[in-house]
Amino acid sequence: MGRRRIEAGENLDDVEARMQVVVLRHSVKGDDGELTDEGRRLAGEYWNDVFGGEIPSEDGRVFHSEIGRSRETAEIISLGLSSPTLIEDSRLSENPYTDEAITEYGIGDGIWLLEDQPSSELPPTLMLASRMASVIMEVAGGLVNVPEGEEELVFCVSHVPPIMLFLKYALPDRWENEDVLRSLGGFTKVLHGFQVLFERKRDGVQVRLLVDVVIDGNFSSFEEELSLDKLSELALLGGKMQACGQ
Repeated sequence: MGRRRIEAGENLDDVEARMQVVVLRHSVKGDDGELTDEGRRLAGEYWNDVFGGEIPSEDGRVFHSEIGRSRETAEIISLGLSSPTLIEDSRLSENPYTDEAITEYGIGDGIWLLEDQPSSELPPTLMLASRMASVIMEVAGGLVNVPEGEEELVFCVSHVPPIMLFLKYALPDRWENEDVLRSLGGFTKVLHGFQVLFERKRDGVQVRLLVDVVIDGNFSSFEEELSLDKLSELALLGGKMQACGQ
């Protein structure tokens, strides 16, 4: 299932096994919301651009939303794997924070990212972050089944709103500066996003978040440690909000 051996030269630090969840934005879309020819070309070059042409595993799971551009991006990326498994999961969707809704309710220019509930016509943005977290946590549940000395890679093709809102709620301290938060709105490069690395160690599970975003017009990468308990709590919040009718 998308596994590779952890090389002896890697920094193991008592790591028994790893699960890496790669969350990326779909490729370039046109005015109709579907992938353009350029978008298909870029998706086809994903392995070269991100992994230097070295395909990390022969098989693997590739999740995508129900939206066409996410599905097609996943299908093209999966061509680099000899035995891929494509899985549709609507929790990766941008709905209801679509481009049309953001325009209709006047919450563009990053307002949808800045405010917890930018429109009374839409659910709290925490809902999208929680949906994303729940996918990640479900996938990470398979870490117990990864053999010692191996790493499993799983890919999730999503959209700007769930990617950015997950980062907002997973790393609240980093986005305290409103100017920085506003600059992030809508600026996740295509085929980029973040990676959540779960490492099974003898004394528990360590979680690291590796992020690729655009801040103030400049591409930036950084790494943060995450609390497994807080990530689990974020994953559960959406269900609790629905149960309360929010």
